[in-house]
Amino acid sequence: MVKGAGIGTEEGLALEQAARTSAATAIEAANRERMYER
Repeated sequence: MVKGAGIGTEEGLALEQAARTSAATAIEAANRERMYER
């Protein structure tokens, strides 16, 4: 993460958390699709 880019620490953490959550959701969805294909 880039520090000093005009983003407050709390806001930066919230953005990072949101990115992790959406990435985890995408991975879960991909895994589910793979399971159904078998």
